[in-house]
This record gives sequence, C-alpha cells and structure tokens, in this order.
Amino acid sequence: MNKQKLSVLFDANPLVAGQKSGVGYYTYQLIDALAKNYPDELMLVGHYFNFLGRKNPDLPDHPNIKYKTSVLLPGKVLSVARRLGLQLPFDILIKSRGDIALFPNFVSLPMIQKAKKAVVIHDLCFEDFPQYLQEANRSFLQRFVPHSVKKADVVITISESTKEAILKHYNIDPKNILITPIPPAEPIKEKAPRPQDIELPKKYILFMSTLEPRKNFINLVKAYSLLPRQLKHEYGLVLAGGNGWETEEAMANIKRLQGEGENIVVAGYVSDDTRTYLYQNASLLVMPSHYEGFGMPILEAMSYGVPAAVSDIPVFHEVAGNAAAYFDKDDVGSIATSIENVLRDDQAIKNNMGRQLEKYNWDSVAFDVMASFKKVTGKINGF
Repeated sequence: MNKQKLSVLFDANPLVAGQKSGVGYYTYQLIDALAKNYPDELMLVGHYFNFLGRKNPDLPDHPNIKYKTSVLLPGKVLSVARRLGLQLPFDILIKSRGDIALFPNFVSLPMIQKAKKAVVIHDLCFEDFPQYLQEANRSFLQRFVPHSVKKADVVITISESTKEAILKHYNIDPKNILITPIPPAEPIKEKAPRPQDIELPKKYILFMSTLEPRKNFINLVKAYSLLPRQLKHEYGLVLAGGNGWETEEAMANIKRLQGEGENIVVAGYVSDDTRTYLYQNASLLVMPSHYEGFGMPILEAMSYGVPAAVSDIPVFHEVAGNAAAYFDKDDVGSIATSIENVLRDDQAIKNNMGRQLEKYNWDSVAFDVMASFKKVTGKINGF
C-alpha cells in the first residue's frame, strides 16, 4: 500500500503582505517547518491574491508546497464581501481538495468540501482590550472570530495566556486548543550591512514593533528622557517599526525631544537586513507593551545575545522566564530604572538566556501541529 500524504490547504495571504507582520513571520516559519520536517507525509497547498501578478513574494519553497494565486481578483474584494456578509468559499479560491484547511490569521472561510479546519488565534486583544485596536479592525474581529473558533476542529494559539482568554470568551473544548509558541529564527551569524538610510547611534536601546497605542512606546520615550545624562550620551533610543495609528501626539513629542538634543531615532518599518543589523548591534531591547499574545521580539533579541527589559505582564513571564528584567508598564520611573539597571549590569540576565532559548524550536512546533492534524483527520499513521 502506498502512503497517502496528508493534504493541508492554507491561506498564504499573510506571507505576501506589503509589510510582513508577526502573523506573516509565524505563517512563514510554520509552513516552512511543516514542509521541511514531513517531506514524505505532507502536501501543502497555499492560496494568495496577486492581482495582475504585481507581487513577487518571498515564500517557503519546498517540493511538497504548491501555491495557487488569484490574479484577476484583488484581495480587497474578499474583505468587502465579508463586511457585506458574503463569505466566498475557500475551495473556490484554492481549487484544490484537502484533508484540512489552515487559516493562520484569526478568521476562516467556509468550505464546500468536508475538510477539517484549523484557525490560528494570535491574541484576544479585541475582546479584552478593545481600546487598543482601530474600530474597523476591532469590529471585524469581534464579528468573525467567534464563528471561526466555533467551526474549527483545531484552534491553534501561541501562549497559555491566550488559551486562557479563548476559554474565557468562547465555549469550546480545551482539548481542541493547541499551543504553538513562536521560536526565533536561527540568528544570522554574518554581519549585516549597516543601513545607509538611518543615522544610528554607536550604542542604542532598541524598540522593535509597530508604533501604536498597545505597544506603549510613548511611556518608553518618556522613560528614556528620565535616564541620567551620562547614559543618554552613551546610549541612543531606536524605535524600529511601521507607523500604526493614533501616533500623531506621540510623534510630535518625539520631535520636541529630538529638538532638545535627545538621541532618539525613528527608523520606521525596516528591511530584514536592517532588522538583523539592529539586533546584532543593540545593547538592550525594551518591550513595554500593554498587551501581547506572545512577545516574539524578546526571543529574537535573546537569540542575538541581547538582553531585554519588558512589561510585567503574564505572557512575558511565560515567554522570557527569568531571562529578562521586568517593570511596571504604567510607571515611567519603573521603566527608566529597569533600563538603567540592565545597561549597568546585564550579566545575570544573559546567564539565563541560553537555557530559555532551548525551550523553543520550530521542529517541536511542527511535530505538535502535524500530530494534531493527523488526529482530527483520522490519518494517525499517514495512510
């Protein structure tokens, strides 16, 4: 008897977004790990919108991955249709049959065929802290996520904290929830080129995330301004990430501080090479978020040997353990003190980072996801 491959259809649109987000990174690494670890057991078929062939995306590339594109249909059509209550079946888009369909970005699509469904819920900010989302995004998630969770055979999430939130808000069986943390990619050992379009300080404190209210970068800027003059002379502050929403007042304050001589650099959204350079050369990562589903930059920084000072929130303790310094995110003085303490002596944190990183790898994630898919499809032995 020939072994029959498990066929997984997946929404590849997070992979082709103009500015790849954390969801895009997670999707890339998960699909890559599944394909690489199960070349003889798994067939993956992804779909994405590529209107008139204008995109040239960087996609996981393995012999057991195929991609289907919608060239004549813009992706925005699907969003508009959803808001009008029209759900286009995923089968029509992907034109393939599968055992299970994977939707890695919160919301699933209906299926004509009787395939199983898996949906990835990265956080429940829209339920627990709706003030940190734009109204359109918040209302979309509040409308479609509950139905997607209810219809899923597997609900994948990225932390124990988010699993608890899912169980609090939705009446589903805990056994149907799979936790897949987000391991960092293998650090790049070759020195990345110094970016020519950003004037970087020789030493710097790094913030790596979208600039938006949930990320609490406003308090970080205030905390930096409170640091002793000597430290600020030695270390600049680099804010790297795309511009989100409700940033006008914060950016005006940053410009004022820059005019007063504060060494604050707003780098904007950065390329992969620049991102690598920033991690390779940072002295400290600071993540002052009000809320997160995981905390991927913490582990990314650790992988480059960079210590982190982060918000004292449950999910960050889950991610970083005793390999980070913690502060009260709402207390600017607490943030400043934590930054100063780590910059002056980071050895205790660095001593714990290696052991913490050992807990995370994509092979283990792929194994757990594959086992879950086999179980719900009934293909336990792959035949």
